[in-house]
Amino acid sequence: MGKKQTVWSRFTNIFAANAHYALDKAEKSEASMQHILRKYTNKIVDVENDVTEVIALQKQREQDLVKLNMEVEKLDKMVTSAVEASKNEKEPGRADALKNNAIDLALKQKAQKAQAEALQATIDDQAPKIDELKENLDRMRQYRDELKNNLSLLSARKNTVDAQKNMAEAMRVFDGSDVSSDMARFEEHISMEESKVEAAQELRNSSPESRYETLMGESATRADIARELGL
Repeated sequence: MGKKQTVWSRFTNIFAANAHYALDKAEKSEASMQHILRKYTNKIVDVENDVTEVIALQKQREQDLVKLNMEVEKLDKMVTSAVEASKNEKEPGRADALKNNAIDLALKQKAQKAQAEALQATIDDQAPKIDELKENLDRMRQYRDELKNNLSLLSARKNTVDAQKNMAEAMRVFDGSDVSSDMARFEEHISMEESKVEAAQELRNSSPESRYETLMGESATRADIARELGL
């Protein structure tokens, strides 16, 4: 017949079983969360690359716009000079050539200006979208950091649960009721041995030799006894 479980041992067994089950689920959940965190971090890297490319294209458009505006301004001055030259030219053939040159420059200037305006429109259209991309990326990074912090806190709590589980297992092995009963039996055995020693001592003290030794005292010698007997 097996040993009857105490309330304490039943409690520690139940706690340990529940702890094992909870830790098994916790370990699986932690691994799952670590996997999700890695995937999310990799996705952020992909998004960062995409956003970086979009921003780089926007900067390239802005640089192209600066160059176009400079070209438009340069052509505008050239058109003005060509018109003045054609008006001041007295020779008809030469004046017509200058006039046609002014018209060509004006057409080119208008085309460059239209291209610059279209590019400016594209830049203006993309600017708020790029800002939104940046904001979303910042939110993704913030969520990733929160996920890391929460996972770190949960890992710390899991370590605490591990310690509690180990303590419960130790309690289950070191059952207080069993120790108490073993200690009581050991004390009973010692008490019995002490009683035996005391009984033997009493028997020894009750013998004639013992009474004589008590009466004579520890200091009496054979010479003392001889003198008392007159021998």
